[in-house]
Amino acid sequence: MICLKNVNISLLKNFLGIDVEIVKKDNKSFINIPVDCTIEKDGKIIKIKLDKEYKISITDGDYFVIDYKSSKDFHRYLLNLNGEKGIFIFKKCLNTEELLHFMLSIFFIEKLIEE
Repeated sequence: MICLKNVNISLLKNFLGIDVEIVKKDNKSFINIPVDCTIEKDGKIIKIKLDKEYKISITDGDYFVIDYKSSKDFHRYLLNLNGEKGIFIFKKCLNTEELLHFMLSIFFIEKLIEE
C-alpha cells in the first residue's frame, strides 16, 4: 500500500492521466497498490521511501530540474530523472507545486505502477 502525506492528490491524478482509487484516513491518503511505499511532501521537497530513499525537488535530489527555457509559445524543462535526462515541453509555465507533482507522476510510472 502506498501512503501519501501532504501530496496534492488532484495534481498527481492530473499528471498521471489515470484514475487511482484513494482512501483517506486522518491526514494521510492511501493507494491500494501492492507496493510498500511512503511518500511525504514537506514544503518544496517530496521524500519517498521505497527500496531506498528518493528525493524530488526543484534543485537537487534524484528527480530535479536541470534547465528551463521558455518563449511566448512554450516552456521547456530538462529534468534529471533518477540519473536519466528527460525533456518535457508545456504550453504553460508550471509552478513549483505542479513541477514537483509532475516529477512525482514520472516516479509513479517508473517505479510503482505495474504494467
